[in-house]
Amino acid sequence: MTTPVVSVALITYNHEQYIEQAVQSVLEQQTPFPIEILVGEDCSTDGTRAVLERLDQQHPGRLTLLPRPKNLGLSGNLQDCRERARGRYLAVLEGDDYWIDPLKLKKQHDAMEMHPDWSMCFGACRVFYEDGSREAIIKPNVFPSAPLGVDDFLQECQIQTMSVTMYRQGIIERTPMWHSKLRIGDWALAILHANVGPIGFVPEVLTAYRAHAGGLWSGLATFRQWEELLALFGYLESHFDGELATKMKLARENVIQQCSDRVNYLERVERRYLTLKLDRVAAACRWLLGRGR
Repeated sequence: MTTPVVSVALITYNHEQYIEQAVQSVLEQQTPFPIEILVGEDCSTDGTRAVLERLDQQHPGRLTLLPRPKNLGLSGNLQDCRERARGRYLAVLEGDDYWIDPLKLKKQHDAMEMHPDWSMCFGACRVFYEDGSREAIIKPNVFPSAPLGVDDFLQECQIQTMSVTMYRQGIIERTPMWHSKLRIGDWALAILHANVGPIGFVPEVLTAYRAHAGGLWSGLATFRQWEELLALFGYLESHFDGELATKMKLARENVIQQCSDRVNYLERVERRYLTLKLDRVAAACRWLLGRGR
């Protein structure tokens, strides 16, 4: 059996309408090295599994289907794929995203080979809004000019989705137990990897990221996203010690300050609308205030 150089972990749950496009984007990858495609189907309640079984029959030997007997969650699903992966590198694709560059794997593999100190790398993505509410945009807004470290990721996560990443296998044997409690596991993984080695950037748009109401992150209201950030930095503060723990604490306090500033703003807006006798708008502000506290 040929040993793959790159393992692809395609993780999916209830992506019936998206999963075929995701799979096809992996099958269309052009690489001079062997790859394996692990498909973690996390006990979907829609027709995702049936679509994958059909694709497996159409492309015999290309896919390794991993149908879960019970739901593992995103973190557990990914961890199992990581443990099964035989490649030197691991590329992740979420089932509602897809790769738009057929050389995505080759470009990231070559970059990792050229920089053996990199713990992982990522590329840019095109974010498009399924409901058409906004024009598509490219993320990150400004391409990094140098590899990133822990401090960079404490300011913001420039990785929009795990679908833009490639990890060096063996850097982290197992993700911490608390990782399964987060919706922003990609941010946590980036910080954990950055603590081991720099994170490189491939300055090209490699992936399409679909923002939709069913997305784990894009489907969350702003206040819920802040709750997730507070949880993330709280777990990281407990995970690390010394100077890094202090940095995580400061990052968490910064999020708290942002929440406080937004709540104060909404309180001022609410009072203004009450003065103007716009009671329904004021009631909406009051509801947001309740979510923010």
